Amino acid sequence: MGMPDKRPFSSEEGLPPMPVPEPGRSVVLVVDDHAWIRRIAREALSGDYVILEAANGLEALRYLKMVKVDLVLSDLVMPEMGGLALAQQMRDTCPGVPIAFVTAHLDEDSVSGAARLSPHYITKPFGVADLRQRVREILEGESGFAGSSS
Repeated sequence: MGMPDKRPFSSEEGLPPMPVPEPGRSVVLVVDDHAWIRRIAREALSGDYVILEAANGLEALRYLKMVKVDLVLSDLVMPEMGGLALAQQMRDTCPGVPIAFVTAHLDEDSVSGAARLSPHYITKPFGVADLRQRVREILEGESGFAGSSS
């Protein structure tokens, strides 16, 4: 038995190749229409977690149909399907998967809508250490609101 194959495996057409799942590592799906936010999150978290990336809620739902995901980090405002609509769809398709909203949009309507769907949020801009800590807390089952100040 050789080394595990670390090459990305093929995915549904139109989605980037996905990393090979690794036993014992949680899978985090980062959903944001800004590639640089996804890159920062990937760089911050890839040492501890398998990271998948989607540019909007529709792409995220396609991943969620193919791969067991342990946590979704989603922006609220994105083209095609935003974070609130994604969370509503996830209630039916994968109800046990927690979602944390990563957003700079903290107006009253966004906050109240997000709070009905998930107690977890991370404010942009976020610090790498804050992001790592918050992801760890959520995956360990801690709940509550935690904004980022760095």
